[in-house]
Amino acid sequence: MIGIPTTAGAGVKFRHTFVIRMRNAPIKWNLRRTCHPKVAILDPILLLNIPYWAGMNAGMDALSHAVGACSTNRATTITDSLAIASFAAIMKNLATSVLTNDLEAKNQQLIASSMANIACGNAKLDLIHALSHPLSSYHMAHGLANGILIPYVYGIQSLRLSG
Repeated sequence: MIGIPTTAGAGVKFRHTFVIRMRNAPIKWNLRRTCHPKVAILDPILLLNIPYWAGMNAGMDALSHAVGACSTNRATTITDSLAIASFAAIMKNLATSVLTNDLEAKNQQLIASSMANIACGNAKLDLIHALSHPLSSYHMAHGLANGILIPYVYGIQSLRLSG
């Protein structure tokens, strides 16, 4: 199986879980351990035609993976390193990536979302995702729900990187 992301968000190209949601239905199915890509192809050209709001929602999902991976009881030095580096890259590139056709910014988003997903895949998900899944089941974009919840779960001050 080959994973080819068309957004820079959830990072399913590195996971054994994926979500299916029927259009106009409030139900999501999480399929676990049914597939695991052996190869991931990160091509920023595939991000050129997605609407800015879809790109921003995907980016907020990736950001929530980075933030959340640092706060679980399964976080390690390695997952923290991946999460912090991905957080910095997302903060630097997200707006440019979704509002322009800058392929380098889109490429950096793909890499950062991948790093964030590897971090949260190993450190596991946090309170942001526990709270956002019910919201996204009722027609709110998952990434938007995550983005809204980040400051409420962790506080604005904790999101500042020093240095």
